[in-house]
Amino acid sequence: MHMQPEHVMTFLLAELGTSGSLDGQQRLVVKGRFAPKRFEEILRRYMSMIFFVLIVVLEAKAVFADQFSFTDEYVICNNYKG
Repeated sequence: MHMQPEHVMTFLLAELGTSGSLDGQQRLVVKGRFAPKRFEEILRRYMSMIFFVLIVVLEAKAVFADQFSFTDEYVICNNYKG
C-alpha cells in the first residue's frame, strides 16, 4: 500500500476498538481476537478512503484523469519521470 505503518495502525486500532503496537519488524500486534475477514474489511475501507482523498486532491489541483493509470492497488502518474 505504500502508506506509513503508523497511519494504517492508528486507523485499524480505531476501527477495531482495541489497542496494539508495531513490533520491531513493523508487524501489527493487537490485543484481542479478531477474524482475518474483519481485518480485510477494514483494510479495504481504508484503501477506498485513501483513494477517495487522492481523487479529491487531484480534482482540487485540476489534474486530469488521463494523466493517471488506475489499478487495484496503485494510482500511477503517467507523467512521472522518476
